[in-house]
Amino acid sequence: MPGQPQTQVLSASLAGFPTALTPGGQPVDFTAVLTNPTATDYPSVAPLFQLVGGPCNCADGSLQLLDPATGLWHDVTMPNGDGGSPSSYAGPGVALSAHGSRTFQYRLTLSTRNSTKDAFAMLYAIDTGEHRELALSSTPSRIG
Repeated sequence: MPGQPQTQVLSASLAGFPTALTPGGQPVDFTAVLTNPTATDYPSVAPLFQLVGGPCNCADGSLQLLDPATGLWHDVTMPNGDGGSPSSYAGPGVALSAHGSRTFQYRLTLSTRNSTKDAFAMLYAIDTGEHRELALSSTPSRIG
């Protein structure tokens, strides 16, 4: 499993992410949860999802995030695993209050250009104000 951040301040978890993904198959919906077990409010925390696996440490496809206010899916960035610091790819943050949690609904579609390989679904919690990683979780999966 890929490494964890130096200090896990928050927790990040994925629910409903499949153990096997089919390139060119139906979109896969899953849930990401960021939890703040501390007594500190975080004014701007963003989830960041990656799907990584060798040899390029990447997966080709599209990722969408559900806007709960409108019920519409919006395209979001799914960076490759070899593309620099995850904090540089984080989208807009949301407030995460002390002892609170936020839930995000994602939809992943893999293109047919993906080869068969082992992969990890990575979920980061990024402090967008300080551009630092607050949490990381990893879920094993297989493409192909």
